[in-house]
Amino acid sequence: MKLIDFAEKTLIKSYLKNYHPHFSEYSFTYLFIYSEYASLELFNDPFPFIKSVREKDAFLMPLIDCKTISPQHLANTLSIHQSSLYPLDSFSAKYLERENFHVKEEINYTEYVYLTEKLAFLRGAKLEKKRNRLHHFKTNYNFNVASITQENISDCLIVLNAWLKQSTMNKDTTDYHACLKALNHFNDLMLIGRLTYVEGKPISFGFGEKRPNGTFNFHFVKGCKKYKGIYEHIYSDMAKHLLNICNEISLEEDLGIESLKKAKLAYHPDRMIKKFSANVIL
Repeated sequence: MKLIDFAEKTLIKSYLKNYHPHFSEYSFTYLFIYSEYASLELFNDPFPFIKSVREKDAFLMPLIDCKTISPQHLANTLSIHQSSLYPLDSFSAKYLERENFHVKEEINYTEYVYLTEKLAFLRGAKLEKKRNRLHHFKTNYNFNVASITQENISDCLIVLNAWLKQSTMNKDTTDYHACLKALNHFNDLMLIGRLTYVEGKPISFGFGEKRPNGTFNFHFVKGCKKYKGIYEHIYSDMAKHLLNICNEISLEEDLGIESLKKAKLAYHPDRMIKKFSANVIL
């Protein structure tokens, strides 16, 4: 198995230029930073796919519109690799359902998308609690913010390790390694991020990438929870930084984690991007 690395960058980007669903997975950056976590590899059969393995489940991510591949060929490919086809949009899902594939909505991987202006200013009655927490942060802490550069990556690593210690989780069960990989290749991946200090101490960061469709994908957000309003600050600060760069921000999926789902719903998403999987009916 050859995991995705920079050697495949040009080829993968050429596929994504012609086929680019609005899913976070359809990005070289995403595929590169999660290549070890999900055992991501590129193969052609002769159609291009990304194969991933998460625990005992295997998935094939099509790099061309699956509606251009014959249903019989898709069925054979899925059977050979003992995999499901994922992620699919609703149009592809309906097409495959008509072709007698078993289709399932993957609700844990639905993406949360917000207008950049909404996250920047948290206006309106629905976001009053968030606005109050942001006000608390701004008025109670002596903070400053900097864009993430090669010169302050070491401070991001301090935040990342503090976040891991605070979480009490094993790093192998979190996105720690993917985040570390992204930070180590920050410039190469053309990422955009912000780093916050309180009294000169680094306490949070958030970073991601602008997608070709104009949406900003927020790949990683880490902060010290002892500072009330820290996450409201991270989102608001980054959104203000992005006001002239993109119209929407995706906070990606909740992975079925109830606390993440609650946190993302609290910002009242402007739209949700549903994802589906398809498999052969045995």
